[in-house]
Parts: sequence; structure tokens; C-alpha cells
Amino acid sequence: MSIYSIDFAGISSGWYRKTTEENYISGREEIDRYWNLTCDLILTKFVEKYGTFFPVFYKDIIEEIDSVLQTNFEENVRYYE
Repeated sequence: MSIYSIDFAGISSGWYRKTTEENYISGREEIDRYWNLTCDLILTKFVEKYGTFFPVFYKDIIEEIDSVLQTNFEENVRYYE
């Protein structure tokens, strides 16, 4: 996984939330059902600790979120990372 800022590929514009392209919307509804402020705080913790290298720890991030939410994103959502 490459490391980019939120401006890479126009991510900060939010296009990925508006598109109907199947590769980008796959799993969105499933994630939106569960993602909340607690998930943001977990993600923030990893970003603050590891900076731009936080994606290296995506499995740890997802495991912690799954533990808190009692979910299984890795098993149920395509592109969960």
C-alpha cells in the first residue's frame, strides 16, 4: 500500500462518497452502518502514533474496531482497508 496525503487523487474533495462506480461503492453501506466516532478515535490514535505510516497497521486498526463494534469488516467488506 502506498502512502499519500488526503489531497492525492482529489480525495479531499469527497468524490469517493459521490461516485456510483462499483469499485468505489463496494461495501460502503456496510461500513456506514457501523462506523462512528469511536472508530474515528481509533484511527486517529494510529495516525498520531505512526504518522503517514499508519496504513501499515491497517489490520491492527480493523481488529481493534471489530473488537469494539463486534463486527468483522475483514470477512464481510471488500476493500475494508
